[in-house]
Amino acid sequence: MNYNDFKENVKRELRKYKGWENIEIKEEKILKVNVEKDALIICNIEGLGCASPTIYVDDTYKEYCSRGDLKSILDETVDSIKKVSINPEECFKNVNHSLRVQSDKIFFQLVNTEVNRKLLESVPHREFEDLSVIYRICIMKDSVGMYSATITNAMIQNLDITEEDLFKTAYRNVKEQLPFTVENIVLALAKMKAESMFDNEEDICKEVIKDLISIPAKEIEPLYVITNASRTYGSNALLYKDEVLKKLADKLDSDLYIIPSSIYELLVLPVNRGINADQIAEMIKHVNENDVKAAERLSGSVYFYSRKNNEVSIAKKERLYI
Repeated sequence: MNYNDFKENVKRELRKYKGWENIEIKEEKILKVNVEKDALIICNIEGLGCASPTIYVDDTYKEYCSRGDLKSILDETVDSIKKVSINPEECFKNVNHSLRVQSDKIFFQLVNTEVNRKLLESVPHREFEDLSVIYRICIMKDSVGMYSATITNAMIQNLDITEEDLFKTAYRNVKEQLPFTVENIVLALAKMKAESMFDNEEDICKEVIKDLISIPAKEIEPLYVITNASRTYGSNALLYKDEVLKKLADKLDSDLYIIPSSIYELLVLPVNRGINADQIAEMIKHVNENDVKAAERLSGSVYFYSRKNNEVSIAKKERLYI
C-alpha cells in the first residue's frame, strides 16, 4: 500500500471506532522540533469535548511498513488518545497570571536554532549559543512516560506571563522533578545491558561488576554520560553550570568538552585527554548521520566548559544537517 492510499485508509478506519463515527479529520503540516510532520487532526470525538488529538501519518506509516497490521496499530493509537484526552491549550489556560496554578507542569527543552527557525517564530524562546530554549507543558504522566506539548505564543498572548517567567519556572521544575545523573559511560552501558537481561538489582550489580572486571583499566576513558532517570531532555544539563558541569569539572580537575549526543543526553570528557574539538566534531557528524533520528538531534557543535569562568561556549561550531 503506498503512502497516499494508506492515509485514506486510515481516515476510513478511524470512523469505525465507537464514538468516532462523526469525526471531522483535518490534514495539516505541523512543525515539530527538527522536522515537519504530516498530521491528521481529529475533531468532534464523542466524549472528548473540545480536545483535538493529532495522528502523525508518516510515523504511523513507518510502523505499518514494519508490522503490517493496521488494525492493531490504530487500536493502540485510539487507546492512547483516550488516555491523553486533555487539550493542551485548555490545560495551559489554567495557569494564572502569577504562575501558581499548574506551574509545576512547565519545563524546557533545548533545540537547534538554525534547524528550527520557523518553529521559533511561533513559540516563546531564548537563545543559548547555537541552541534555543523552548518551553513545554506536561499534560499527563503514566507508566509509559510523559505526554507534553510545546507552549506557543498563542497560548500565552492573553496572559501576563513573560518568557523570563517561563524560564525561571522551568529551570526550577527541571532541577526538582528531572534531576540529572552523571555516570561513567562504561558503567552506564553495562547497566543498560544488565537491565535488559535481569529482573532484580542484585543480578544487575553482579553483571555490571563482571563487565567492568573484563575491561582493561587503560581502556576505561573518563567519558561521562549526563542525562536523567527518565531520559527526558537530559541535554538541558548544558544550562546547569553550577549544579552539574562545575561539579564534574572539579571532580576531574579539568575543563570539559561537551558532546550533544542527542536531545536526551550529553557526553562529557576532560579537555586534557589529548583529543581536540575537531576530532570530536567529526565523531558527532558521523553519529548524527548514522545513529541518531532526525527528531532527536541537537547540534553538530562541540561545547567547552571553562572551570575558571564557569561558562559554556562553543569549542567547534558545525552545522546540523537533518
